[in-house]
Amino acid sequence: VSLAALKVAGLVGILLLAGCASTRDQWQRTLAADHQAVYERFLHDHPRAPEAALARERLEQRRAAEAWSRIEASTDPADFTEFLGRHSGSKLATSARTRLEQVVSERDWNRILASDRFEDFQTFLQAHPGSAFARDATARLRGLMARERWAELRSSEDEAALADFCARYSGT
Repeated sequence: VSLAALKVAGLVGILLLAGCASTRDQWQRTLAADHQAVYERFLHDHPRAPEAALARERLEQRRAAEAWSRIEASTDPADFTEFLGRHSGSKLATSARTRLEQVVSERDWNRILASDRFEDFQTFLQAHPGSAFARDATARLRGLMARERWAELRSSEDEAALADFCARYSGT
């Protein structure tokens, strides 16, 4: 091995170390800034750096947080569905799913609020068993059942059936 070859190899090594130091320095500055544009710049400059995977993850978290701040108070289910389509792996996905269920259950509740149909309340309870409106839907369904049963028994002289009705539907 010639002296010239050793000098070239040494220079290449120094340049590689300097590049690594430069990458590490830029990564530290990127972490300190913790801003979407800075992560994007780091990935542009160092797409294969060891820190690139973490930079992509943090960039996605930033994008998800920005998107969430725009839709968090929305009442449009499409906003949450779109968010979940784009950010299903984000830490905010659970919040988006919860909010989507709240928005949809409220929309569905408002649609049946004036209804007198058993099927509407049964369908609502099947779709939204844990919603904030489930207790009210159950009470409405029970009231509709009582009203229908009373219409059948109103002129009845069957004391056992009337006693059963009173026991079953007292307070309704």
